[in-house]
Amino acid sequence: MKRWIDKLTFSSTKSPYFKGHYALLWVVTTITLIRSLLHLFLPDGGAGLIATIPLENYSEAAQATIVSMFAFWGLSQTIVAIVMIIVLWKRPQSSLLLYVLIAFEYLSRILIGLYKPFETIQTAPGVYGNYLLLFIAVSALLIHFVRND
Repeated sequence: MKRWIDKLTFSSTKSPYFKGHYALLWVVTTITLIRSLLHLFLPDGGAGLIATIPLENYSEAAQATIVSMFAFWGLSQTIVAIVMIIVLWKRPQSSLLLYVLIAFEYLSRILIGLYKPFETIQTAPGVYGNYLLLFIAVSALLIHFVRND
């Protein structure tokens, strides 16, 4: 029986479920890239326009800090998206490892959001996206491991 790490980074693409995982990962990668670019290039980093953080309630210095934090967040998401593209393009057989990392990231986002929430006017759309992407990643992993054991 293969070790779990060998299953995540298998060296051939002979799994009958691999292509579905691969195509879905391109969708997740595209979503990650779009979200990251919005945080980088929107004037407020998406803090007010998307996340509905009431920036007007804060001093100019605090507003600038929040907008900068969203831009930094966008930069880190862009780097993750680039790594995902490289893995999918050059080493697609390691895509299951990406699902593990995606599940970890989105579970962490949900937990951080619960314990360190932002003040918002309404629920930010990213909250729903976090649950959806966690569900997709965990489902893909479960389907793969259940069907390939």
